[in-house]
Amino acid sequence: FFAHYAQTKWMTDLLAQQTTLFNQLFSAKNNLFFAILVVGILPAIGEELFFRKIIFGYFSKQQGRFWRPAMISSLLFAFVHFQPALILPICLLAITFCFLYQLSNSILPGIILHAINNIIQILVIHYQLDASFLNWNLIGISSLLLSILIAFYYRRKIQVLIRC
Repeated sequence: FFAHYAQTKWMTDLLAQQTTLFNQLFSAKNNLFFAILVVGILPAIGEELFFRKIIFGYFSKQQGRFWRPAMISSLLFAFVHFQPALILPICLLAITFCFLYQLSNSILPGIILHAINNIIQILVIHYQLDASFLNWNLIGISSLLLSILIAFYYRRKIQVLIRC
């Protein structure tokens, strides 16, 4: 389903526009800092504020639970990224960001992890590294391992979270 959906005209046009924009941003080495700032760091801050602090925060306060608000904000986050073939991995990463926000009571760990994930993708594109499915999975696994380390730091709060 996702493979067919990703090949529709509007999706192909969107991907072509994204590719053109990325090529303009990454065409010169002196644009790398600008690309990291505009595509890596600023969206991480904005998206974490909106999807975790506002949406997840609002629904979790209303319901007093974790999983339903996490699913709502994570699915919205995944759909906003317009990559149907990657909805599941993006959603899982977003749930991880919700988990970090809930554990730490701060969006800072999510912002840091989100920015690292974005910057790794920028570097893969900029240096024209092999962007195969395997490499994207390695990036995702690295992000999840970093999340586990952060969660281990907050391990006492995990017991409270699991009860919710």
